[in-house]
Amino acid sequence: MTRTVHPFSTDSRPERAASFYLGPVDRAALVCVHRAQEPASGLGVVLVPPFGLEDAFSYRSRRAWAQRIAADGHVALRLDLPGSADSAGGPRDSDRLGAWMAAVTDAVAHLRTAQGCTRVAVIGIGLGGFVAGRAVAEGLQVDGLVLWAVPARGRAYVRELRAFARLEGSYVLDEPQPEADDAALAVGGYVLSEQTVAELEAAAIADLPREPVQDLPVLLLGRDTISVDGRLKDAFHDAGAQVEAEPGPGYSTMMAEPHLAQPPIGVFSRVGDWLDRLPGRPVAAAAAATLAPVPASPTLTLPVEGGTITERPLEVAQPFGALAGVLTEPAGPPAATAVLLNVGAQRRIGPNRMWVECARRWAARGVATLRLDIAGVGDADNDGAEWVDIQDFDVHVPEFVEQVQAALDALQERGLPARFIIGGVCSGAYWAFQESLRDDRVAALLLINPSALVRTPWLEASRQARRARKVRQARIRQRIVRRQIPLRELMRVARAVVSYPLIKAARQVGHDPNDRALDGLRQSGTDVLLLFTPDEPVYGELRRDGQLERLDRWPNVTIRELPGRGWAHTLQPITLQRHVNRALDAAVAAQAAGPDAPAPHPDHAAA
Repeated sequence: MTRTVHPFSTDSRPERAASFYLGPVDRAALVCVHRAQEPASGLGVVLVPPFGLEDAFSYRSRRAWAQRIAADGHVALRLDLPGSADSAGGPRDSDRLGAWMAAVTDAVAHLRTAQGCTRVAVIGIGLGGFVAGRAVAEGLQVDGLVLWAVPARGRAYVRELRAFARLEGSYVLDEPQPEADDAALAVGGYVLSEQTVAELEAAAIADLPREPVQDLPVLLLGRDTISVDGRLKDAFHDAGAQVEAEPGPGYSTMMAEPHLAQPPIGVFSRVGDWLDRLPGRPVAAAAAATLAPVPASPTLTLPVEGGTITERPLEVAQPFGALAGVLTEPAGPPAATAVLLNVGAQRRIGPNRMWVECARRWAARGVATLRLDIAGVGDADNDGAEWVDIQDFDVHVPEFVEQVQAALDALQERGLPARFIIGGVCSGAYWAFQESLRDDRVAALLLINPSALVRTPWLEASRQARRARKVRQARIRQRIVRRQIPLRELMRVARAVVSYPLIKAARQVGHDPNDRALDGLRQSGTDVLLLFTPDEPVYGELRRDGQLERLDRWPNVTIRELPGRGWAHTLQPITLQRHVNRALDAAVAAQAAGPDAPAPHPDHAAA
């Protein structure tokens, strides 16, 4: 496979970060600590993430940033805020702002007490930067503070989120969105509760006390063409901080969809130079002398549905390094083992953090569940070059299916049941389907909006032929004239149109590859649940090719249409997530009951 040089690349394989849980159980944060390369500087750096989609989109860039900080001789700590990503709790829990500030404080204390750092700086992005600024305003002592795209007032941040939420009003659902007491604000599928919204709107980084801020080096970064919030700059200046304010180029490219996101190398270099010159502050050193160690553990035990579950980070060795994941296990012996796969280049938490919530529910019901990062995604090794341009990269390659199989092998070696349930959305659903065709340990598939079932020349040619018909649309012709569609894409469509008649004739002589694949799963006894939003290409292909009319041929296959369209491909609407969760939970419950248990009634599985 030819690979484009990618800014995530490194000259040598960096040492893997140590992942563990930090803080009390009710707000424990999953952290990743990157050890400083020698000679060590004694400086520790906490990276605090933004919220929601910005957290998901910028994850690989932040990991690359932490690796660069470690290569410069500093210790870097990345954390997931409580109630988000892989950390404890949920977004609807109470006192989220307080828990977030406490997590930042715990991270700073851990670097000082357990990692031996004599100086600590904090880098906060978006909402994470606002949280870090509030923690400093309430007395957190640090030696340096970098805030990128951070407003002075929480209500300005909430106002921006509300604007994005209104843009998502194009969703079309068969029932209304949740009431405000359930989710006051949902943006890109990520939730802020009514209480959290109220806390943010009432909070500000203003009237800072001089003691924790006097002579504090502060670097404020704008967001591409948007300047630093003047009120934020004035607040730190008035409190006696040493303030520098600069543009923050590359923010928007870092916040692109995960397969298109580019790390802002210029900002990495500028902040790196600033960190290298960072002096220690006597007041911060004095405060550090009174710190107590923060609880840290390789596992996290959580109360869920009246019982307990245990989570732990897990690695699966590969020739290029390791796959990464989080394994959630029940208190007693599990009845089955589930594996949840990436959505394209998005990390293991799944769309809208759905995989985290599914894993915890299923473990409480007796099913051990691994949410997995494949190569180049999340915390898995490889430089991510595969994902630099999704138009030139085929995600339907056997290497990823082989990595899924390696994960199943590793779980079986740990003594977990070799009765596997594999789930995925989009490309993850494709990898799950392909693994089931080659591995008789797979008992059930949970597939949501798969990008394909069987990848064949016919599928590519037919899809491109349908795209070619769009040339009749004026807006497409205008894009071609303006050269807004890459030449390589036009050539790909042209080749498919030329080859389409020949491939179609050859296909009519043989058998449909989807039919053959489904026949194989029927013979192996693999249960298949396929969930589609209405406009999905694969759903349309199954309808055109007649599989939907011949489902009695595959009694092991259930296909359901979900409400929604457009961006609902990755299940952003909260109501849609509930439909999917109910269907998945019913399918997992049937598998946990054992292979001889009766299948759940369709009304129980349907949304």
